Amino acid sequence: MLIDFHTHTKVAEGVVTPRAFGLHPWHLSDSYRDTPLAAFEEAEMVGECGLDYCCTTDRELQREAFEWQIAIAERLRKPVVVHCVRAQEELLRIRHTWRGADGKRARQPWVVHGFIGNSRQAAELLRAGIQVSIGAALLDSRREKVRNTVAWLGASRLLLETDMDTCGIRQVYEAAADILHNTVEELADAIKEVYAALFMPHND
Repeated sequence: MLIDFHTHTKVAEGVVTPRAFGLHPWHLSDSYRDTPLAAFEEAEMVGECGLDYCCTTDRELQREAFEWQIAIAERLRKPVVVHCVRAQEELLRIRHTWRGADGKRARQPWVVHGFIGNSRQAAELLRAGIQVSIGAALLDSRREKVRNTVAWLGASRLLLETDMDTCGIRQVYEAAADILHNTVEELADAIKEVYAALFMPHND
């Protein structure tokens, strides 16, 4: 079994992908709070949601909608799939300063999907309790930065995805396994553990 952490395409037989629902920063409107809670309840994860400072959506609206969805994730005790483009500093600020109605910090896991940053940026996220998921950028030999990040993360901290790419998730696993000098099966076993930990109770 292979886990495709985040995809917009139909998965192949033997591939597991969690159901997610969220309000993407590209498509936000002022009526975002009218979204039925049931839509979030029916999914396994909240997202993708977050911050995209390359799109035209008002940044304050993005932050408000993101924090609103963080509150929903905390209430439902579900992981958050984060879309983050040119906004890592603000994402980290929100992670450190966000407080719920009970005054507590966010306790549910966050995962920045489609991560293409370097190992320093990945380390900043991990220190804040935010994981990363890496996709088809691994298939591009010119993306040395991303490949180095996978090598730095290692199998025990890695999630893989296809997102909107048409490649199969096995290709992404094969690329990561080659970087890490693992077999696909060994990598799949390690990623299953990372994935399972996302859904453990996070109530502290």
